[in-house]
Amino acid sequence: MWKGFPVSLENHLRRLATSAAMTDLPEPNIDAFTAAVNTVIAAYDDPEPGPMLRILVSRGYDPTTGVGAGKGRLPSVWIFLDGKGLLHSLEPLTMISLSRGYASDVTAKISQSEHRLCDRRGIGDSIQYTTDGFTLECPNSSIVGQYGDTFVTPDPRIGILNGTSQRELFAWALEEGKKVEYRK
Repeated sequence: MWKGFPVSLENHLRRLATSAAMTDLPEPNIDAFTAAVNTVIAAYDDPEPGPMLRILVSRGYDPTTGVGAGKGRLPSVWIFLDGKGLLHSLEPLTMISLSRGYASDVTAKISQSEHRLCDRRGIGDSIQYTTDGFTLECPNSSIVGQYGDTFVTPDPRIGILNGTSQRELFAWALEEGKKVEYRK
């Protein structure tokens, strides 16, 4: 959010829908999410002009399997603004690279265990890669390499999500006459 307006909300909600489909969650109601985000923003009364807007979706605990929600139950959703906490840091991230442990042609679900590992090590994020040496993504960041006038990011068809910041950067690059590529 910046000065009361959500930044790239449509792109973020499209990414949320893609993530929901990849993790077998119900398709989010984009209009309802947009209304909820606007309600949260309207209630924000801190002077910080650029708080981080977060949307968290969890299927919750299922006592029959130990994971997720029971069949037919809706997931829980939290929407909040973080203007002062750790999520709002403008400091550069420290990173490590972690193998997902499988080849690049296998689609998989992103594990929250990476967040816990980074927290334990005091690391801001991790760069995921495949056993055959291809960079995938970061749980909280977009990966974009610049080679001359060409910007490159991992191909989302290998089972990763497009980053909203990456999409915005690619849109800018194209407007500036640069090239963009999705590739391994």
